[in-house]
Amino acid sequence: MKRRRTIVIWIIILITLTIAFLLATRFRNSQSSKQSSIEQTDTKMLKEIETQLNLPYAKPIISTVYSPSEFINNGELTSLKKGDKVIVYISSNEAVIYRPADKKIVNVLSAKALLETKF
Repeated sequence: MKRRRTIVIWIIILITLTIAFLLATRFRNSQSSKQSSIEQTDTKMLKEIETQLNLPYAKPIISTVYSPSEFINNGELTSLKKGDKVIVYISSNEAVIYRPADKKIVNVLSAKALLETKF
């Protein structure tokens, strides 16, 4: 009787571990897929910007504006709208504000100007 109980416990443990492994694998794959999709969107956006502006040959830091009111203290950034992209090239000290909805460049400024922003 005790042997059967031990076997049942081991089977339950194995089933639990298998389910946990499958869920973790599925989650990791979905995160990888999301990251790949974001990278493709960013690459496409950078190609659109390159038709309007010569961009530095470096990997930029790209961020999305969610709360434009946070930039109200910086005169250079008061025209930001929700959804705008801030593309920063650290190596060349350049920043580009791009509005994907209109497919246009809103502003080009130094990356240093972004650092002066008070949040």
